[in-house]
Amino acid sequence: MARLYLCTSFERVEEMRRHREELRGLGHHVTSRWIDLSDGMDDKEIMEDPRMAQGFAVDDIADIMSADAMLMFTGISSTTGGYHTEFGVALMIGKHVIIIGPRENIFQAYQGVDQFDTWAKFMTHARRLSATSDSPSGSSEESSSGTAGSSETPNG
Repeated sequence: MARLYLCTSFERVEEMRRHREELRGLGHHVTSRWIDLSDGMDDKEIMEDPRMAQGFAVDDIADIMSADAMLMFTGISSTTGGYHTEFGVALMIGKHVIIIGPRENIFQAYQGVDQFDTWAKFMTHARRLSATSDSPSGSSEESSSGTAGSSETPNG
């Protein structure tokens, strides 16, 4: 099955731990080591200890690179902007990105970036797909592709 990186604000870490367990139940592997940390870094801590921040960044980039796809959870403010940077990294190295929640900027509408309104809608699709494939691709009619000019309608 697929290797997945979970991307969102650290404020949602407990939720990501629950999602990891659901994904494991479908046979997927979650590469996101950040969800096992007890605490993230705020702006002040990043300024005070850039070496520690760099270590976290190196780990996150390695985890993104080892994944087949990224699941990006939107709809919550980021205190540092880190998850938007992770999205850019994934996009630039050619990872499949699936947004769960609303698109928040023009880059999230980029061709091939898929979107589901909710975790439940994504999981319904992933469960169906797991019976026939290894990929959690959002290419069905239940996802909204980022293809410009697409005739598909956004999730509702």
